[in-house]
Amino acid sequence: MIQNKSNILWRMSRWNLKPRCSSILDFLHKREDVDPGVSDVSVPFYLELPTEMRALLDAGKEREIKNPRREDVVFQDKINTKERTPMKNRLTLVILTACIFLMSIVSVSAAIDTIECNRNIAQTTVHSTAIGLGEVLKNITDEKERIHLIGSFIDPIRFFPDKSGYFYVYNYDCVNTAHATQKDLVGKNLYNYKDCKGKFVIRELAEAARKGGGFVEYYWAQPDLTGTHKKMGYVEPIPNTKYFIGTGVYLDEITLGETLVRQLWADLKDRDIEAVRKKFADGFQSVHQYGTNNREQEIELLKGLNLGEYTLSNFQTTRNGPVITAAYFISAEETINGKRLSNNPTPRMSVFLKTQDGWQWIAHANLKPMEQIKQ
Repeated sequence: MIQNKSNILWRMSRWNLKPRCSSILDFLHKREDVDPGVSDVSVPFYLELPTEMRALLDAGKEREIKNPRREDVVFQDKINTKERTPMKNRLTLVILTACIFLMSIVSVSAAIDTIECNRNIAQTTVHSTAIGLGEVLKNITDEKERIHLIGSFIDPIRFFPDKSGYFYVYNYDCVNTAHATQKDLVGKNLYNYKDCKGKFVIRELAEAARKGGGFVEYYWAQPDLTGTHKKMGYVEPIPNTKYFIGTGVYLDEITLGETLVRQLWADLKDRDIEAVRKKFADGFQSVHQYGTNNREQEIELLKGLNLGEYTLSNFQTTRNGPVITAAYFISAEETINGKRLSNNPTPRMSVFLKTQDGWQWIAHANLKPMEQIKQ
């Protein structure tokens, strides 16, 4: 069993495991005061590694014992001669532990995407990272070095299925210390910054951090989208420092499925077939009580739709990475090919796929059509 951290780092690089923790390991190798060969790490650290990573490391060790390569022996000799200090041990351990933890968080968030789950992920991720950074920073007295370390650490980290999760760090005077996506904010005092609703965002975040941590709702720019979007931020103080760290959940993402459905039906009501056509993804299919339609057949069907007033209700949306599924009910004054249908609520299901052209309609289910009104 591998109990030495130098062995772990060495084999992560040799056996191509580095991409699994690339953000943290890149950071470790760039810092001169971090020794990737520090040791004295025992079984508990090894047991924290994912099962598949431990299996690869152990298998690699067995092969190397039987057939050691010359460059491996030289590399290991260099590691064994390096100076080791308790500070370096703690720094490497804290950052690697944070790396492993964040990998597990991303894995969980890819499977489940609800507002409560994302709140929990935001809170847990910020808490773990704040404690880890606090442990590292308490031994660094130079302010510039502290700021550089914070920025280098948070810059590459992204989480949530759409990679909209990132970290930001401020001091309690509301000066931005580091921001993973908006570099133009670094060094700026945002004490007087207001969002589109007039809220002093950074003041409220700082106040929540002073109280030990908390959630704040506000509007903020979202990566890869225009305008500002509603966000629920969570912040905590970084122990032993004058900084606080935070992240947030874009609430628009939680209701995005409903938004896409409502826009689709609005275009249908306006009889804007070209706008609807652009929403169809390649490979679209629909299922109806009478059979199935492909993309072109569904467009032809919608050309004959004459939609009056309608009501959408009872939305249930889920998201798994680039796919959103929305189930809902519709009641409408609807005529298709001259036949008037009743306005009793009937269920529908629409599926949307995120493509390079934005969100597109990839599938639709209409197994209980609105009944035709008897003349």
